[in-house]
Amino acid sequence: MNILKFNENLPDEVSCILQFKEQKDRMGVICPKCG
Repeated sequence: MNILKFNENLPDEVSCILQFKEQKDRMGVICPKCG
């Protein structure tokens, strides 16, 4: 994804945070300390 497409998909900080949270939730949230 180039920077222009990135800015189209994630125009602000909130949308970026929500997108990364959604991806993390799909993969499963795992504690790095206790696994």
